[in-house]
Amino acid sequence: MQAAPLGLKTQVELGFVKITAQYGTQNNIKTKNKFLSELSYDYKFTEKFAFNYLFGYKLDDFSTFDSQLYTGPGLKYIVLASKTQNLNLAVNILYSQDNSNIAGVETQDYASYRLALNYDWQILENLKFTQELNYRSDIEDFENYFVNMENLGSKNTDKIITANLIINF
Repeated sequence: MQAAPLGLKTQVELGFVKITAQYGTQNNIKTKNKFLSELSYDYKFTEKFAFNYLFGYKLDDFSTFDSQLYTGPGLKYIVLASKTQNLNLAVNILYSQDNSNIAGVETQDYASYRLALNYDWQILENLKFTQELNYRSDIEDFENYFVNMENLGSKNTDKIITANLIINF
C-alpha cells in the first residue's frame, strides 16, 4: 500500500445537484418564471480543503437576461464541520455567458468569479436550517454582479419552509 502524497488523507469525491424553480401568476397573468440549476463537484485534498468545479444555468423571464451560464474551477474551505453545524466557503473563477432579452443587446461572454458561503445547522433532530449566499461578478466590470441568498428550514415532514431574498438592480 502506498501512502498519500505530502501526508494527506485519502481523497474524497462529492457531487451536488441543485435545482430551483419558481412560477407564479396573479389574476391569470404570469408574475414569476425562474429556473436555476447548479452542478458542483468537490475533490477533497484534506479534511479542510477541496478542489471544486461548478456549472450553473439560470433562466428568468423577469430579469434582463433570457439565460445565464457560468462554469469554472475553484477551491472550497471547510471552516466548521460538526454533528450539528457545517460552514464552508468557496471561490470559483468562471467563464460566464449572459443572453439578454433586450432587443439590440448582444450576448455577453466574460471572465467572472463567484464567492459562496454555505451554512447548515441541525437545530433539533427533525429541524434543520440552511443558509446559502453567493456573489458573482465580472472580473473587469464590478458593476456587473449578481447576489443570491437562500434560507431553508425543514423538518422531517412533507412540508418545507423557505424564505428568499432577491435583490435586482
